[in-house]
Amino acid sequence: MTDLDSCANPTGAVMTGGSRSSSCPSRLDQFAVGSAAESLALPIHLSVLVDRWTAAASRCLEPPLLSFAPPAGGLSRTISTGHDTERFVARTALAFRSADMGSLVRDWSAGAAKTYDAAVAAKRNVPPRRNEWTMLQFDTGDRGRLIEVRGDLATATHIVVMIPGMTNELSNVDRDFRPRSDLMYNELVARAKPGERVAVIMWLGYSNPQTLQLGAAIASTMARNGAVTFIDDMRALRATGTLAEITVVAHSYGTILAGEAMERGLPVDRLVVVGSPGMNSTDRVTLGSPEVELFASSVGARPGPAAGFVRSLGTVMNAFNPVGLMLVDIATGKDWAASTANVGAHGVDPTTPDFGSTVFQSDGQGHSAYFEARSLALANLALIGLGRRPVADLDETDVPNRKQVMGPSPMTNGA
Repeated sequence: MTDLDSCANPTGAVMTGGSRSSSCPSRLDQFAVGSAAESLALPIHLSVLVDRWTAAASRCLEPPLLSFAPPAGGLSRTISTGHDTERFVARTALAFRSADMGSLVRDWSAGAAKTYDAAVAAKRNVPPRRNEWTMLQFDTGDRGRLIEVRGDLATATHIVVMIPGMTNELSNVDRDFRPRSDLMYNELVARAKPGERVAVIMWLGYSNPQTLQLGAAIASTMARNGAVTFIDDMRALRATGTLAEITVVAHSYGTILAGEAMERGLPVDRLVVVGSPGMNSTDRVTLGSPEVELFASSVGARPGPAAGFVRSLGTVMNAFNPVGLMLVDIATGKDWAASTANVGAHGVDPTTPDFGSTVFQSDGQGHSAYFEARSLALANLALIGLGRRPVADLDETDVPNRKQVMGPSPMTNGA
């Protein structure tokens, strides 16, 4: 078995400002593989297995979250068969991963809290902190950087990362982005099955165009710059050793960033884009990251006959005129931002049949309809985030935990 009696200081990508000095993720798989091998001769090597477990737990990591290690006699009874041995090794490995990630989250949070407290002391305009959100990163530079998580990253089986669009910044995070992220978390919790544990990361990690910055919105410079940072953060999340499936939900201009990240190799399981003005691509193949499953939706993509007639007439009258199309779509309830995709500067609409994404239905009207409570759109976002398929109709009978869902988090302190 690989020696676990000492731990070298590991290195690897982390979220900006993070630290991994107290972690030993590389030892985890070595322990699991070695334990599985030695379990073939368990009666002889049981004491060795216990010694290795104890050494790894006490010297490499903080005590595992699953504190189930009994004395040797009890352990012998617990893993008296090969099947039980396998289960023990798996649970031990999971405990080490959870403890390791929990340590990283505490490191990130402590660093972010120092920066936040300094900003408060300097009387800068910062958003209030919330009880149920753990701050992972905070910076007031430019228009600010804020990364928070709701739920336990250390034990999550499904992680959803939210990317906002234009006009989102520190000064208005409680107006739009945090409430939407709260609703996303609530819907995930409501639809989670036994054994599924969820976490939502609110990623306000890039500078995005503001209302009057039309040139910046048409260009992709901010999206490209943000994509580099986003990939680094997702690689840091993967480097923690999390076993969770990671789903990214991007909205509006954030979908351009997501498209740029796909071209550079995005290390996640699924990407969902809603209200997209395009992803700077002509189809799914040219996006890259072929292992990432892509979903897309646009409000009003399947209009009724009357709205469809008005939109068709408007499209003919305003061919290649994004402003005209936007006015028509506002009148008919379609997502006006998505209508600029095929005639704008950011490529083909990812909800078009030939693009190659899995298109799902969203109800409601307007550019922000995807995050309305108990809507079909939000239900589908949650289902995809839980690794399931989107549905065509809302079914509240298939929501086992609706009564357990908590509301938005109360403030703890503000500025």
